[in-house]
Amino acid sequence: MIKIMSRVLRRQRNTHQKKLYNQQLKLKIMKNLKRLFSIVALIAIIATAAAPQAQAKKKKDYKKAAQREELIYQGNKCLEEGDYEQAVAYFEQSHKKGDVRGTNNLAVCYAEGKGVEKSLTMAFKLYEKAAKKGYTDSQVALGEMYKNGYGCKQDYKKAIQWFEKAAKQGDSDAMYLIGTCYYYGGYGIKKDVQKAKEWISKSAALGNETAIDNLPKLK
Repeated sequence: MIKIMSRVLRRQRNTHQKKLYNQQLKLKIMKNLKRLFSIVALIAIIATAAAPQAQAKKKKDYKKAAQREELIYQGNKCLEEGDYEQAVAYFEQSHKKGDVRGTNNLAVCYAEGKGVEKSLTMAFKLYEKAAKKGYTDSQVALGEMYKNGYGCKQDYKKAIQWFEKAAKQGDSDAMYLIGTCYYYGGYGIKKDVQKAKEWISKSAALGNETAIDNLPKLK
């Protein structure tokens, strides 16, 4: 009888311990869940607070982009209409805002003397600024400035360097101009008709009409 009672007591004690363990486990789980819910709630609060700021920034960025496009559009429109001084005013604003298109177009105005006193030196400086930022039109124009010695000392090597930068971005005019530098040679570049043909062929393959017309003439 005593043995039976001891087994009963032992079983009851074990059962009690299991219940106590389960209760402690449940409390621990609940505590962790509360902590997790607190973290999730905090993240939600932060996200909610950040959302208006993100929307405001996006709206501001859109507004800036629209202003940049408007300046270029109005400047080009003035050029077409022959209002060169006003075109220069738009391009100067665009240039000051860091738009490489405005910088490039302003350089064109200085190179051609439209709306400003002609200055190849100023055109060179502006082309260089935009070219260094990776704008292909300016890279090609800067290469031509070096090739012809406009606003700078004539230097075929530097011309080719800038043409190559534009060519890497797929500019067919740059490829053609590299070809002409090798075809004529001089000013730091050794004449190489084979290289000239290779570059002009690349340009022609991209549909460049000047390259297509001149490729058969190369000897």
